[in-house]
Amino acid sequence: MDIRTATDEHSEVWFCAKNVCEALDIVWSGASATLENMPENWFMVINLITIKGEQDAYFINEAGLYHLIFRSNKPKAKDFANWVCETVLPEIRKTGFFGTIGIKNRSSISRQIDSISLQIVNNKNAFRRKLLQDPLRRLCNIVNQPIPPDDWIAKDCNQVDLFDDSQAKLTQ
Repeated sequence: MDIRTATDEHSEVWFCAKNVCEALDIVWSGASATLENMPENWFMVINLITIKGEQDAYFINEAGLYHLIFRSNKPKAKDFANWVCETVLPEIRKTGFFGTIGIKNRSSISRQIDSISLQIVNNKNAFRRKLLQDPLRRLCNIVNQPIPPDDWIAKDCNQVDLFDDSQAKLTQ
């Protein structure tokens, strides 16, 4: 099923509420009944020119889209909600993104990991090493690589050499 979308002045995507309801097997009872429990800033009215003349159409933002999905008891909505809650959201919390990484991007991320790791190892400023810790962890998560232990980040640059086999290894 096609879901009409619109983009606002902030480049945010909005979804046609009636189309979303149709995709989720939710009966569209008009905006007042279907969108009544939704915060006002989650939907807007767009005046569309159609074959039947000008008509108002209700569009919802991403939060509104999830609101409709999670409110529905239909099998389609349940399956989608389960996938979002069990797969997508935990992955986003863990890695900061959801999806797959192509080999070209994986290589680029690996080079970034190497660069940040070397910056940590070679930097004598403990505060700067601490600032580099989160980006390094996020990148390691994205490519499913071991994350350096906290004590490695906190060590003086002269104390960091090679790790034992149970930890990540850095090459200079």
